[in-house]
Amino acid sequence: ACEGVSRPEKEGAGGAKLGFKAPRALGAWDAIDYEEEELRVELEALREEGLDEAAARRRLILEASEDPSGDEEERLARCMRILGHKGWRAPPPTADDVRRREAEALLRVLQDPNRHPDEKAHALDRIAQLAPSTAP
Repeated sequence: ACEGVSRPEKEGAGGAKLGFKAPRALGAWDAIDYEEEELRVELEALREEGLDEAAARRRLILEASEDPSGDEEERLARCMRILGHKGWRAPPPTADDVRRREAEALLRVLQDPNRHPDEKAHALDRIAQLAPSTAP
């Protein structure tokens, strides 16, 4: 939960506990790791469904890897957080990684039926520029 952040209960007249917690100080909110809390809640919900810890983490990794929102680096970072590597950062992309990601984006443009034909023609031109030359 929120380590290092305690909230005393409010006291009424005569020192009686009123049953609710005092509001957090503004600085206390900075101590909360929201991503860790989100992961804890998701794991707890999966455990309530009857999954053990390993199966729950596998399911979260599968969901994170198939999530279309965000880029590849964000998905990798989420998977590593699920596995317990909080501070993991992806290595900088190589030139091949950059070219591959651009080619994949251009292919998505070509496969999208909602794209204008002119935009698809531009994508084809860009793919031709990216492709290695096969001429001798």
